[in-house]
Amino acid sequence: MAEHFIFLFYLFFFTFSIIGYGFILSKVLKNNFLQLNLGYQGFLGFFLLSFLSIFTSFFTPHNFVHNFLTHSIGLGSFIYFVIKQNKTEELKNILGVFFIILIGIYVFKNHDDFPYYHLTYALNLSENGYAVGLGNLNHGFRTFSSLFYIHSLFYMPYIEYYLFHLGPFLIIYFFNIVLLYRLIKNFENKKIDFLFYFSLLSFIFVNVVFYRLGEHGTDRSSQILLLLIFIIFFEILLYENAYEKYLKNLYLLIILILLAASIKVIYYLYLILIPIILIRKNIFKRFIFKKNYLLLGFSLIFLSINLFTSYLNTGCLVFPSEKTCFGNKEWSIPKEEVKGLSIHYEWWAKAG
Repeated sequence: MAEHFIFLFYLFFFTFSIIGYGFILSKVLKNNFLQLNLGYQGFLGFFLLSFLSIFTSFFTPHNFVHNFLTHSIGLGSFIYFVIKQNKTEELKNILGVFFIILIGIYVFKNHDDFPYYHLTYALNLSENGYAVGLGNLNHGFRTFSSLFYIHSLFYMPYIEYYLFHLGPFLIIYFFNIVLLYRLIKNFENKKIDFLFYFSLLSFIFVNVVFYRLGEHGTDRSSQILLLLIFIIFFEILLYENAYEKYLKNLYLLIILILLAASIKVIYYLYLILIPIILIRKNIFKRFIFKKNYLLLGFSLIFLSINLFTSYLNTGCLVFPSEKTCFGNKEWSIPKEEVKGLSIHYEWWAKAG
């Protein structure tokens, strides 16, 4: 029985901490971000902690002390902003959703790749910190994902590495909160349009097809984010007319695309959605040159640290794309091997 209480304690501790970091990022970005629901705050916190976990891994292992201090800050932020923003009623609602999907983290097994490299990657960061040339130690270490760095922050006393699969649970949890609030609001306002049906179908699809958390790995977490990305994209493109109204959604779109891409590198392709919006809405110059330096600068730093970490793993900015490999370091993966693995991944993706 004691094990269950410890398990639940850390589940709440980590979840509230991540939402707390979302409030911190919202406070920094301003633009009424603090008014966003707790689901969006969770995604913002996931984004900020992804950056912090990668950055700090270069200087210190993610051991008990580091992780306790990190999540204590997040929990403190959560308590402060929930009280200040009067979100206690909303907190009760999200706890209801939490207990509904909680069974998933108890019942389902870990992903097939979990013991191969998901666990070992995160555990190495917790026990040893980052090391250059990790791609030479394990084939799986060559495919960089910020999800492993987030998981290394869940290494705590008593629970140790038993919550290193929590990331996908939190992604689907925050997604459900965002979609439920959106659907309820649209239904109450009798706004039954294309976006309502797209949101409803996305909500049903994720909870019917992606309900098996043990099958997530890194792919499905990014796919869930992609559905939310397109919901926001269509809302900006088809419905929002005032610059001030869709600026917040544009910020969210950039953050979610970068978060999805940090989990699975192929999602950098969806950055093309940003110039599409800027050009279609005729706000390219206004967005780039007026008061958005903080978001653009932080986004560039986040993108750079992800690509730099991937390079230090393998010698390639994007593995296994041979064109992004440069230099001939002792720890680099040989280009001939990268080329062969690129073909292998292509066959694997086509079930060859």
